[in-house]
Amino acid sequence: MKEEKQNLVIFEEDKLLISVWRDYFSESYNLNFLDFNSKLENIKKYINKKTIFICNKAIKDDVIYTLKENKIVYLIDSNQILKNKNLLANQIKYFEKPIYLKKLKTEILGLTSSQYLKRNEQIKIKNHILYPFEKKLSSAHDKEYISLTEKEVSILNKLNENNIIGKNDLLIDVWGYNTGIKTSTVETHIHRLRKKLKKFSNSKLEIVTNKNGYSIE
Repeated sequence: MKEEKQNLVIFEEDKLLISVWRDYFSESYNLNFLDFNSKLENIKKYINKKTIFICNKAIKDDVIYTLKENKIVYLIDSNQILKNKNLLANQIKYFEKPIYLKKLKTEILGLTSSQYLKRNEQIKIKNHILYPFEKKLSSAHDKEYISLTEKEVSILNKLNENNIIGKNDLLIDVWGYNTGIKTSTVETHIHRLRKKLKKFSNSKLEIVTNKNGYSIE
């Protein structure tokens, strides 16, 4: 049985950008495009838990609230001050422009696909087990564990997938940032994660920094 495509509803009016969206996403998703000033009754017909909405600063707050049962991808400019940055915090995933379509597609897949965050998913990291759904990391014998944030889960997963990964790659893969942004976000999260890893009493897992980036030992 052929798997049903997920739905993407994109607020976009520029014909060139609509063409780009179609070229990159139409094979994997059912696409619908709405004007920035679409009436709420026209928007509501697309609302269901299988739909992802892609918005930007042109979208009014009342529209965002209307979409509260859905996941929202919000595209912003790097110098944009978000008056609604705390709006529906659990529903919105922010991406700073310029947008990397490959990264965006991966993130959307993560929001929609049932293969992500399975309840029983386990990822072996050295002599530890990462449980992404439960947001915890345990020792190999499950005798002790530490709780993690969503970002910490993503960082550990990326470190596990790569022998060495650079700061800019982490910014793109975990936060969706472009490489031109100056930020201490990575360093701050790595520092907090290192402190948590030290809580294991009988097992060792370290994040090592070198000139090329970060790795796990």
